[in-house]
This record gives sequence, C-alpha cells and structure tokens, in this order.
Amino acid sequence: LKELLEKVTPAPTHSIPTLTRTGFQRQVEFNCSLLNELELAKRDPSRIDSILETIKERNQLLTMADKNPQVLELADKAKTLEALSIGSSSGGSALMQLMMLQSLNQTTDRKRRAASPPSHQPFRQRASAYVPAGGKKGTLVRDLSSTVSRVEPTLLPILLHSISGAKAASTMRAYKGSMANLRDYAMERGLDPSCPTSLVIYSLKKIQEGRALSTLKILSAAFSHYSDLPSPILAHILSHLHDSTRRKFSVSHHPSIPRSNIDSFVQYASLHPCDLLSTRTALGASLSFSALLRVSELLSLRWADLQWSSDFLKISVRRAKNDQFAEGRDTFISIEKDSLTLSLFHSYRERVVPSPWLFPSHSHPDRPLTSDTFRKDLTLLCSLAGVARITPHQLRAGGAMESISHGVPIEAVQRRGRWNSIGGIAPYIKDTVESQGGALPL
Repeated sequence: LKELLEKVTPAPTHSIPTLTRTGFQRQVEFNCSLLNELELAKRDPSRIDSILETIKERNQLLTMADKNPQVLELADKAKTLEALSIGSSSGGSALMQLMMLQSLNQTTDRKRRAASPPSHQPFRQRASAYVPAGGKKGTLVRDLSSTVSRVEPTLLPILLHSISGAKAASTMRAYKGSMANLRDYAMERGLDPSCPTSLVIYSLKKIQEGRALSTLKILSAAFSHYSDLPSPILAHILSHLHDSTRRKFSVSHHPSIPRSNIDSFVQYASLHPCDLLSTRTALGASLSFSALLRVSELLSLRWADLQWSSDFLKISVRRAKNDQFAEGRDTFISIEKDSLTLSLFHSYRERVVPSPWLFPSHSHPDRPLTSDTFRKDLTLLCSLAGVARITPHQLRAGGAMESISHGVPIEAVQRRGRWNSIGGIAPYIKDTVESQGGALPL
C-alpha cells in the first residue's frame, strides 16, 4: 500500500524565487529545474541520464560563455524562439546550437582578423595554411530569425518548423549526439569545435577506434548541418577518409533470432501469470518480431492503434523512423484462435494499469515505456527463459528472415518492415536459399 501511495502521489515541486540580479536568477532557475527532475528521478531512475546530459550542456554553455559573454544572450534568445515554435522538438535545439557555434566563430574570426599580416608583406595572395572556421549558416539563420521576428513575428514559428522538419526526428537526434561528442573531444584538446579541422581530427580518431563508415558520414553531415560546409581541401580529405573506411571495414549484418526464441518467451510468461513484467516483455517481443517493429515504433503504440478482425491484427504505426511527415503506415499480423500469445494478450490487458499507451511506464502511466527499460526487461526475460541474450533490434531482423524463409518476396518484406529502399533492408538479410529465390540444379 505504501508503494502504491508513493506512485500515485504527485512528486514535490520546488518553486523558483525571484532575484534582482540576472545572473543569480538564471542560476536559481537552473537549480530548481534540476531539483524538480531529481524528485521525479526518485521514482523513475531512467531520468538520471537526462539530468546528467543537462548538466553537461550547462557546463559546455559556461565554457563557451567564458570565451564570449554574448553566448548567454544568444542562449536566452534561442529559448525564446524555441517557445514560439509550433510543436517542434528539434528545431529549438538546432537553432540553439547554430547560435552557439556562430558565437565561437565570431570570437575566432575577430582574433584572426586582428592577427592578419600588414598590407606591405609579400606574397599577400598566398592562402593561409590554417583553415578558417565555418559559420555562415549560423549567421544566416540568426539574422534571418531576427529579421522575421521584427518584421512579421507570426512567420517565425513557420520558419523554425521548416528548419526542424527538414530532417527526421531520429536524424536530428543522431546529429545532436555526434556534435556533442565532437565538442567534448575538441574542447578537451583545446580545439575550436566549429573549425572544420576539428572535424577531420575527430574523424581520424573514429577511424582509429574502428568505427563504421556510417558513423563518419553522420558526423560530417551533422557538422555541415549545424556549422558550415568544410573547405574544398578538407572536403577532399574527408572523402578520402570515407573511401578508405569503406574498403577497410565491411558493414556487418544485423544478427537475427529464430521464432523459437519468441515461443520460449511466451511459454515462460504463460507459466508465470503473476509476473506482469515478463508478460509485457514477451508480448512486446512477439509484436516486434511479427510486425517487424523498431523499438521506437513498438513503444509508441497506443491501444487505439490496434484493430482486431477475425483473421488479422492491424497495427497502425503513426510515425516510423523514416516517416518524416508522419503519414503513418499499417502492418498486419495473422491470428490463430488457439494462439498462446493471444491468450497472454487478453490476460495482459486485464491486469495492466489503465493508460492510452499499450506499454505504459510503471511510475508514470501517462507516458510510454522507455527503450532503455524495455532493453533491460528483455535481457532479464532472456535469462529467465533460458535464451541467449538478444537486443530489441534483433527481433526485427529475426522477423524479416522468418518472413523470407516462408517464401515472402523481399520487396514485400521491405514494405512490411517500412524500409524505404532495398539498401536499407540489405543488412538484415542473410544468404540463404530462400533469400536468393532458390537454387539452380547442378
């Protein structure tokens, strides 16, 4: 009863006092926001990672402000513009980072202009050996946003929404993570994160670590998106790095799992009806395997997205990873009347906490389960069911190979799994007789 009361009782909140000094007011606002997040983290430990990331970003902001005090003003302006954006989760952060990078570029550019050689020095037409930092994109976005907000403020949300909608949400998250790692690496070594030279050095570091070609391409694309295109010379060097990585490191296939693993999960959950966690994880694994769902698609499902008929279960994926405009896709699972999974599904619906989400969070039923929690639960279920440890993405790969083994054409599997191209599904397909359409006689 005590645990139940703790879950339903709202977490205490810390109000923000009003101070006269601007710097103190900013700090107390930041402290109170962290206190509120920590109160929630007591019930949902998965929030700790988000809190740590917030503190890291704060430290990066202070580091940049130490070089250029104008950074704090730009940060406030970016927050104001973000508040005006219409339902954008990535536009504000993208604009924030563009402004931060531009502030660094302005500081660096001023230093370089001051140190330029006098006009009487010979060989004035010879280019400098030090590649100047980019930042034209940051200047354009900031100036354009300021002009739009002054001339026609109602157009500013449309501008921000267009900037954020240019890339899929998952792409923007990958870009943000790559740029954060690049900034950390550059600052630790006294480099300018907005300088393309830092991009080349960090790319060399990733090659030394044996990272795949996709990591290098995402890094270069993120730098071009947030800062500016590298100079032709550095772009040529990056191209050579990518080409050599393509030859050296081959893309590995995503390991798949057999259908028997899913059956083991369902059987274990059926034998332990009181274990709601195992039941939830077994159903999630079965849905991901049969519908070729990404973990993000699985955990974003609502009860309203499921439509039952006599022979099929229709699952509506509201927004896939590569569905930039949220047009939605449908996928289908066949239903057998005596299916053990179907019985488990009905049992789960009777016992799960009321929520619009198919897989709600324990502590916050109004939110879906996080991918980290599902990954940990899947690892635990593998141990309990006597199955080798697997990842959520292997469920999708296993479903793809299972479909091909039953004679489903690769083009149909591509559509079922919501891959945009054959190149996207290729890493999931192994060389088998079925995937090659049979074999010729000897």
